[in-house]
Amino acid sequence: MQEIDSTAKKYDNVFNYEAVNNMPYLTACMSETYRLCPAFIRAERICTKTWTHEALTIPKGMTVIFPLWAVNRHPDYHENPQVFDPERFMPGNKEKIDTYAYSTFGHGPKNCVGMKWGYDMSKLILSRFLFDFKVQKRNDTEMKYKAGNMFIPQYDPMFVDIVKRRAD
Repeated sequence: MQEIDSTAKKYDNVFNYEAVNNMPYLTACMSETYRLCPAFIRAERICTKTWTHEALTIPKGMTVIFPLWAVNRHPDYHENPQVFDPERFMPGNKEKIDTYAYSTFGHGPKNCVGMKWGYDMSKLILSRFLFDFKVQKRNDTEMKYKAGNMFIPQYDPMFVDIVKRRAD
């Protein structure tokens, strides 16, 4: 909230492309959210030629599944992987993250074509929204993952209150 408020002051309460791209903590919070709650929990590719590495062979035509949700929470690559910690994505820390240990948007030529646009639009919307409102978790809410869906992660209902931050 401090970063949003100081950015609003600097840019006369206008949240434009330049303003939101000067908000590293908001970007870090979004990256950490995407790490813990990727929109898709797995990526699938079809092997186009037989591939062998050491004792593993993947035949041509086999579907290979990359468990993005699990990779993003792997304890060998993320300290306290179940904890929401935006600091891991702040400058000076994010460079230490293994490239393939944060796979929310995929990698290489088949990564998400909308990643940059998604970040930019989310930052514009979030910064404006959080400048005017705050979101408070209600006491009757607990973040609880629902197992069983193979495509999009689901959670038990989460109840929040949206509270106006400033008078009109």
